[in-house]
Amino acid sequence: MNFYGKNEEQDKYFVEIRNCLELAYWISSDIDHFVENSKEKINKQALDMIFSNSINLKEFIDKTINKLEILEGDHKECALLLANYTKFCLEEFDFINNKKRESESEDVKFSRMLDADIDFRDQYEKYFLRTDIELYRIKSYKYFSHALSALYDFSAYLNDQLHDSEDSILADIKREEILKHISNAESILGIGCRLMKANDKSLQDFVIASSGNSIISPQEYYQLQVEFNDVLKELFFVQRNFYNQFKKTQLPDLVEFNLIEYETNKYYSRLNEIGFTLSKIVLDELRIDIPDFKLLSPSIIKNPLDFVKVN
Repeated sequence: MNFYGKNEEQDKYFVEIRNCLELAYWISSDIDHFVENSKEKINKQALDMIFSNSINLKEFIDKTINKLEILEGDHKECALLLANYTKFCLEEFDFINNKKRESESEDVKFSRMLDADIDFRDQYEKYFLRTDIELYRIKSYKYFSHALSALYDFSAYLNDQLHDSEDSILADIKREEILKHISNAESILGIGCRLMKANDKSLQDFVIASSGNSIISPQEYYQLQVEFNDVLKELFFVQRNFYNQFKKTQLPDLVEFNLIEYETNKYYSRLNEIGFTLSKIVLDELRIDIPDFKLLSPSIIKNPLDFVKVN
């Protein structure tokens, strides 16, 4: 963060709160992703894990929000922004208590999530140094959110294109827009990855949290950051490759649709897992008491060797 180094005590408090909020996000996202995409795996054991995680999450996020009072200045302003976005996501992901999920279509929900995500990232990125990999992840994912937004129009035009040649043209325009946004996401993430190799800004939270008797090495933490980038790159790559196949009225076959759905779920699952692990490492360094959360995402990833790095 661009305000690190001005007040060591505030830095440590902020690192704790930030990683608590991010941990809460990853757990909530993990539950939502599992419920939405693995209905066939929802059994008593899975439900017990979901309810246990949800109960622990509520207490954990309440304690974290209360800690915001110890922050000041930019530390507090940034943490409040992250806290508000995290609370919004937790409410949207909460399939147990969110009554809107029962009456709203998935399109409406997802559109609201995308708008909130883009707005949050627009405000959040100003707190990062130009050399921080997180800045480039934020920017790249913002492009990806724009691509997902364009996908809704593309799908609508695609469904009607057999009846209207104008819709076929509009679908192709939207397809090009999707590809442009994903290419931008890949490009900006690539810049961040190159910068990450040249500096240690990706280790900031770990270094601030470290007490000198680290549970893991900085290199291990760094490698997890690298893996997160690799999975995100692969997600962008498979999405771009898939939508590049749509030519006029020629559509990928059902097998390809099923494959892209599986691949996308796999990468989201792995991002949840790595994101959770990175935050937990920092909180463990700080000796923060964390509930016994159990991730559901690993059950979606059938074979870790499926993750092929993109050069």
